[in-house]
Amino acid sequence: MTIRLMIVDDHSVFRAGLRSVLDEQDDLEVVADAGTANDAIVGAALARPDVVLLDIGLPGMNGLDAAPRIREASPNSAIIMLTVLDDRTSVMAAIQAGATGYLSKTAPLDEIVLGIKAARAGQFVLGSSVAAHITAVSPEKGEHLPNLTLRETQLMRLLAAGTTTAEMATRLGISTKTVRNYLSNLYAKLSVEDRAQAALAAKRATED
Repeated sequence: MTIRLMIVDDHSVFRAGLRSVLDEQDDLEVVADAGTANDAIVGAALARPDVVLLDIGLPGMNGLDAAPRIREASPNSAIIMLTVLDDRTSVMAAIQAGATGYLSKTAPLDEIVLGIKAARAGQFVLGSSVAAHITAVSPEKGEHLPNLTLRETQLMRLLAAGTTTAEMATRLGISTKTVRNYLSNLYAKLSVEDRAQAALAAKRATED
């Protein structure tokens, strides 16, 4: 199945170059692009892309402010921030704005392509060069994790796999509200602030 993309970046040369290389992928198709947030909102409503690659540093309304409006215009679109900013504050702000992924513009093409496919599948996406900026509050690989209940262990595995809250509820046979309650308790045990940090901790734990 072909994944339909929209690229939002104010640098026309970068936008055109990225469009060219992504269109060469057999299972990807760029159906729209935009240079401003307002054009992106309109474009998303018309094209209904599966995945939006969104830069933060747009003129006028920035990508962080545009993300929720793009999601409103096209609710089924996953948003990946594709930007030169890779500081922890920007990553957290992007996730709070509704982004399901965060990749660096300097990431290799194969990482961007894999990130697009993962986001389309409903998984959380965090680029390799970005992850280092949020590890300070997450357990390192091999570090002892607190005692977890069976349900919390199940949630750790699902977080590591990039499973959405709705999918967790379906797989575990509980409500989404109950999943959120379990996740809140899990965040406290892991000493993390949010889903992004918990997902990174889960990935490290499951790699042991």
